[in-house]
Amino acid sequence: MECAERALEYLINTKTMMVKPNLQENKLAALIREDSHVVCAKMSVQNILNNSCIFYGSSFNGRRDFARAFLHTDKKLPIEVSSPSGIVMFPLRDNITGDQVWFNYHHVKDQRVSAPGKMEILFSDNTTYTIDTSKASFNRQFILAARLVNRLHHA
Repeated sequence: MECAERALEYLINTKTMMVKPNLQENKLAALIREDSHVVCAKMSVQNILNNSCIFYGSSFNGRRDFARAFLHTDKKLPIEVSSPSGIVMFPLRDNITGDQVWFNYHHVKDQRVSAPGKMEILFSDNTTYTIDTSKASFNRQFILAARLVNRLHHA
């Protein structure tokens, strides 16, 4: 993925489909996939998540604590970044790189096993991303995010 845009800062928004770690000039940064283009930000994924949560009214830790209590788990929790916009991000660990990649639940249109231990994610703009993770891991994370989304729509 090539950067179509470079930014010093970034806030997750309704166009954000995926956020993943990326090294820029030997510093931890982030690669963000939006509708049909890629943004490279000079911020860590964790800073993007935390700043975005704060912008929309809570801290990352507060959002994580809520997800932990609501979902009754503490492993790889999805995060409601923005309640009014319905933005829920869920993490998947890439088994090859060890990177934690965050996906926007509402932009995941479909998924399929592309090879043993590899999942291909189809986004709402019909682009794809392949990650080294199992179908079981993907399904678990997607279902947790769906439970959080469902709670938001029925609250």
